[in-house]
Amino acid sequence: MTVSVSADGTIAALNRLRDVLIQDADEIVKDTARYAKKQADVSRLYEDKTGRLRQSTVAEFVRAEHRSFIENSTPYARFVEEGQRPHRIEARDAPMLRFYWEKVGRVVEFRSVEHPGTKARPVFQAAGYLGHTFLAMRLTERISQSVSSFNQAK
Repeated sequence: MTVSVSADGTIAALNRLRDVLIQDADEIVKDTARYAKKQADVSRLYEDKTGRLRQSTVAEFVRAEHRSFIENSTPYARFVEEGQRPHRIEARDAPMLRFYWEKVGRVVEFRSVEHPGTKARPVFQAAGYLGHTFLAMRLTERISQSVSSFNQAK
């Protein structure tokens, strides 16, 4: 007498489950980028007068790599995120720097100025942290649902 046990059906079901989870994970990763961008957009860390910094933040998804990201291409985004140490600014393309100085209420000219620096406003760091939390929560939720339906199908 021979008793045979085969895992073919279980392996096929697990392969289908894996395919569904990969597809779902891609959608969740894409949603995560959108969520992180939204968090950056509503962040109180932004203090942009023109709105250019906020409007220049984009969410991207790279399906082939199963990843998403947010980025900002404005030349000064890094300085907002990381802050700046005090530094000297010197006129380069003109003999003098010329700007309106609110403190004295008029346009002034200088060959150089001592910039006091800026405090870091880590908009992207905060958005990334919230995005990772969102991703972990959504993936855990989806895996739990998939395993439950897999167990019920057996």
